[in-house]
Amino acid sequence: MRRTPVAITVLAGLAVGGAVVASTATAAPAVPAKVEVATILPNPPFELRKNGKLTGFDVQLANAAAKAAGIKALEWRVSQNLSAEISAVTLGQVPMAASSLTITPTRQKQMIFSTPYLNADLAVVTAQGKKYGAGGNLTNLTVGALKGSTSATYLKSLPGNVIEVLFPDQTSAYQALLRGSINAVVNDYAQSDWYVLHNNGKFDLPAIINQPGKLAFAFTKDQTNLRNAFNKGLAIVKQNGTLARLKNQWLP
Repeated sequence: MRRTPVAITVLAGLAVGGAVVASTATAAPAVPAKVEVATILPNPPFELRKNGKLTGFDVQLANAAAKAAGIKALEWRVSQNLSAEISAVTLGQVPMAASSLTITPTRQKQMIFSTPYLNADLAVVTAQGKKYGAGGNLTNLTVGALKGSTSATYLKSLPGNVIEVLFPDQTSAYQALLRGSINAVVNDYAQSDWYVLHNNGKFDLPAIINQPGKLAFAFTKDQTNLRNAFNKGLAIVKQNGTLARLKNQWLP
């Protein structure tokens, strides 16, 4: 009877009791050369276009972490909105997402996350000169938030008569604020600060709302190897000062 040959990896020169010992070690999975990443626009200072080129804190951080992890290139795919971006990852259409995503219990059931890289504080934005929202008091106000965001979840948790209005993107929310359709917008602190600073005195930021959440990159549940590679890359860019430099460049 013919026997099927079995390949055995041998540790050269190692024997116990005269018998050759086979190695049980396996090679670590190689990281892919290119990785597709879902994101949303506009989402400054995390994702924006400058001179026609995609840039921002998340974009530069993800590119730096990927390079440190041995990934040659990230291919960025712009989703229509936050809900579509999250669906693209949960359905396995793309392996990864980067757009100032906060780790939440609900999202952890759908995706896996990298090591956190930033606090997920929120802020209140009003039209310039308005006298409300101080201290985060939104009672009896009509307040906008991004659909599917942690800001929307926060508004639902507030006591009092807070009327929540959800928008598909940040631009729509801030336009409604300028029209007077809503009284305030609640958004990520860094994004809120960006809009106040880059809109010629049109907005005020009366309150920062401290939150326990953290921002991280998100991955399809079966992409543990890719997540681990990014964790390695994030550790490197934190140690070599790249993370601190990017925070200083992009964040308040």
